[in-house]
Amino acid sequence: MLQQPIKVLVVDDSEIIRRLLTEVLNSDPDISVVGAAQDAFEAKKLVNQLSPDVITLDVEMPEVDGIRFLEVLMKARPTPVIMISTLTRSKADITLRALELGAVDYIAKPVVDDLSMFHRYSNTVINKVKMAARSRVGHSRSPIRRPALPASKANRVLAIGASTGGTEAINSVLQQLPAQNFAVVMTQHMPAGFTTTFADRLDRTTDFTVIEAQGGERIRPGYAYLAPGGLHMRVVRRGNDLFTDVFDGDKVCGHRPSVDVLFDSIASEVG
Repeated sequence: MLQQPIKVLVVDDSEIIRRLLTEVLNSDPDISVVGAAQDAFEAKKLVNQLSPDVITLDVEMPEVDGIRFLEVLMKARPTPVIMISTLTRSKADITLRALELGAVDYIAKPVVDDLSMFHRYSNTVINKVKMAARSRVGHSRSPIRRPALPASKANRVLAIGASTGGTEAINSVLQQLPAQNFAVVMTQHMPAGFTTTFADRLDRTTDFTVIEAQGGERIRPGYAYLAPGGLHMRVVRRGNDLFTDVFDGDKVCGHRPSVDVLFDSIASEVG
């Protein structure tokens, strides 16, 4: 147990969601919900009064939505934030925007009609809050200059795996790499639908041609291949070339796609 419970502020316009999240989080002795707000105005007041360690924030709220509140919060009082969102493709752009603004993670709205599913949800949200409490927000990074690589370092395959907070880390890494020197394969723990939007965003913001892998793509410099949500991706060798292989399968360490699956294939096929 931590010495002091993690202080959480729950922000959601639904009374039912506020009550459910409060009950779930308070069930863990390391967490204490110190307040609940129904809109951005009440949330602003409670943030100043309670100094929470973590905030769960609804994306869709009346008058001032979660994205606008997050933007103001990160400028005035940077705090680890977990976005509460409906995990659909239509909401993926909004959620990724929240991560870009400084949110450390996101989670689906709770579902209460399936007891076993709700139990898994409870464990997930508790773990995400604990991870968020350890994160550092509001620390800007100095830009890194791209060095010219010697020929012996060029045309390498780079494998990237990420989970909580990983979207902005991946974006930052790709922006700092000379695309002509690297082929990149990536697994980000994300649900189906989100990876398509994430790949499109990386394609716009980096020098790489970024695609959501379908399987069978030849891996080549200048391209970055993202594992699709809900499926595993591995690298396979055919002759002198490497290709993506996308497949269904059991979750590995609770994830599909799994970073472990990608990295194991890199160790086997690339060395």
